[in-house]
Amino acid sequence: TDPIKQLVNPAVNGTLNVLNACVKEPAVRRVVLTSSFASIIKPESAPEGHTYTEADWNTDSQPGANGRSSYLFSKVTAEKAAWDFVNDAAKNTTGFSLATICPPLVIGPILNNHESRENLNTSCKNILSYFCGSRADIDRTMMGLVDVRTVAEGHVRAMLNTDKSHRYFLMAGNPMWEDIAKEIKSVYPDQPVPTKLKEGPDGKRYAFDCSRAREELGLDFIPWKESLKAQCEEFVARGWTSA
Repeated sequence: TDPIKQLVNPAVNGTLNVLNACVKEPAVRRVVLTSSFASIIKPESAPEGHTYTEADWNTDSQPGANGRSSYLFSKVTAEKAAWDFVNDAAKNTTGFSLATICPPLVIGPILNNHESRENLNTSCKNILSYFCGSRADIDRTMMGLVDVRTVAEGHVRAMLNTDKSHRYFLMAGNPMWEDIAKEIKSVYPDQPVPTKLKEGPDGKRYAFDCSRAREELGLDFIPWKESLKAQCEEFVARGWTSA
């Protein structure tokens, strides 16, 4: 496998194709790009307890180190390409402004009427693996969570708030996966949620500051436990209660 061809180039080229199309239409004055917490988090160099904000850029991940690192690298490279394009007057000839939305794992109600769990996106599949017990153990890491409804609202508000060219970091909470598993079990006690932790040390703990999104976009974040319940209710409604 070639991570540059499979992940990085499609992410960067896809982003630039859209921006080049925007330049051809002078009526476009604002672009909101869906980026990722992957472009912010520094999995190797950030110290324990680091507080992440929009000022952070992922400078750790590299293509080819492993699958996760290549994925993270593709996200940060695509977002940087977007900012480089918009800030280059020779390319952004119509002078439109940009905002980027950087969410972590997005959970909550499912819009699409999926008939099969195989068609779920990766975020939903992660939660489902705990809910239905298809995984044997619990990751010893933190996981940033945000509700899909908050992310959607953030995009709309960022589009309307045209005087700011900013990144917006959206995160409602960052529980350990163990806390997520316990919360699922407390609400759905009959579910075969895993209880055994993976062997090895815990991952780094970190804090986060989403004050820019609160102050500039006026966002109120739905609590992660409420979002998690909404996600699991979707699984129940579809009968996806076992592995």
